[in-house]
Amino acid sequence: MVAHRIAQLRSRIGWSQKQLAKEMDVHLTTVRKWESGTSDPSAQNILRLCELFCVSADYLLGKEDAPSIYIGALSKDDQKKISAMVQLYINLST
Repeated sequence: MVAHRIAQLRSRIGWSQKQLAKEMDVHLTTVRKWESGTSDPSAQNILRLCELFCVSADYLLGKEDAPSIYIGALSKDDQKKISAMVQLYINLST
């Protein structure tokens, strides 16, 4: 599941395996192994992948079917703005 999700998310943003390897500061063969399911990313690399792709670890690891937006990598100010927008949307929808 992790292998498929990494490949899917990478493709969604239009990156090659080489680009992802560069962003992750790992060898290209490492990304290829992740996407083929030959090896799994370390916990640290899973967190970094979640930040790069803006998804939760639960989604990346296959525990959730729908991606959720991960905002933990944003500044506290931006997190507050997004939270306020979501709350406004919820209030307007009810």
